[in-house]
Amino acid sequence: MEHRHREVIQLVRRHEHIHPGGPAETMELWQAMDLPMGARVLDLGAGFGGPAHWLRGAGADVVALDLEQANCRRCRGHNPELPMPTVRADAVHLPLADASFDGAIAWCMLGFVPDQVRLLQELGRVLRPGGRFGVDVYTVRDASLYDPGRTPMRYIHSRERWLELIDASPLTLSAEEDLSDQYADAYRKFMVNLKVQIPSLRVRFGREQVADAVTRFSRNVNEVLFGGKGGLRLVCEKPTGSSSQTGRDEAVRTL
Repeated sequence: MEHRHREVIQLVRRHEHIHPGGPAETMELWQAMDLPMGARVLDLGAGFGGPAHWLRGAGADVVALDLEQANCRRCRGHNPELPMPTVRADAVHLPLADASFDGAIAWCMLGFVPDQVRLLQELGRVLRPGGRFGVDVYTVRDASLYDPGRTPMRYIHSRERWLELIDASPLTLSAEEDLSDQYADAYRKFMVNLKVQIPSLRVRFGREQVADAVTRFSRNVNEVLFGGKGGLRLVCEKPTGSSSQTGRDEAVRTL
């Protein structure tokens, strides 16, 4: 059901950048990372592959990683003439070589990951010294207005807690920006678009599935609009002179 819910959302937005801000935020996060042309970049939680293919168009050498096989297939099939290298794996157990990437990037996926400490350790292992991790995360702004039991994204934190996790990781914070206003604006526009398209979505997916998707997403929207949740952009760097964490050296598997 979760995958179908995401597909409804993707169709309403008419593109495959299903994170708040869409392609514009993909571009802004990439620019904030300031990596050179041809940089080898890991897209964590690549989903349907919109951002991964955008990054490729911007000149990056991209590997897309996702836990769902269906997402990996869709990401590879986005451009049949030039398939995207994909890896089906859990982000806390990366089957990737030490110091093999110049950058990693993620949009709103850390809130789904219980063991964020391990994920950051793994990133510290696969990034080269000087490599950068750019991530957009949801933040808890007012705990009284946020109910983690009503969303699959149960592992989001206050800004202060996110910064503590980065500080305890092999990475160092190099830039941050509050995206709460941008998230709220994006969701207002999204809900207007959603109301217009509900009749056609019911034809494609059925009344019950569309109602479930709208209900679940509306809860998330309300928390953003009324101050329970916000957004934060973080750019982190692996310090030069640091070494990999585990010494594990496995080749990237293209599935």
